[in-house]
Amino acid sequence: NTKDLILEKTLKLILEKGTIDISISEIRNCTGLTTGGIYYHFSDKNDIFEAIIQKYMVDYIKNTCKKIYFII
Repeated sequence: NTKDLILEKTLKLILEKGTIDISISEIRNCTGLTTGGIYYHFSDKNDIFEAIIQKYMVDYIKNTCKKIYFII
C-alpha cells in the first residue's frame, strides 16, 4: 500500500532527523515515489505527520486500552 509506505518511510526519517528538517523531496527520495504520488495521498507534509500520529500513536493507545479493559 503506497500510503502505508509513505507513513513508514516518513516515520523513519522523523526518528532519524526530527520533523523540522524533513522535506517532501526527502520523503520522495526515500520512498521512490514521485512528488505527485505523495500529493495524491497527502495534501502536505503536515498531513503526513498527522496520519503518522493517528496510525502509530492513537491506534496504539486505543488497542492498549482495549487490552486493559479486557483484563479488568
